[in-house]
Amino acid sequence: MAELVDLIDKLKKYYTFTKYEVRGYVIAILAIAFIISFREWGEGQFDLTAGLFNLFNRLSDNTLTIVTAIPIISIGNETGEP
Repeated sequence: MAELVDLIDKLKKYYTFTKYEVRGYVIAILAIAFIISFREWGEGQFDLTAGLFNLFNRLSDNTLTIVTAIPIISIGNETGEP
């Protein structure tokens, strides 16, 4: 149990993100999901309902990957020695 408390304490101490970083991650997730779903916004002509449906599908499909990848990369960049 002490190891878990120690891990949680270290995560809170060393791996916190500012509100600007979190905002940037959310913007990046939305932009990547839009880029991935861009070709699926209607066949032949623009269809808003099909586009939004595909955008939300891409958000749900890729959010876990994006949410874990971006902070891990940022953590690796922040913890390196200068």
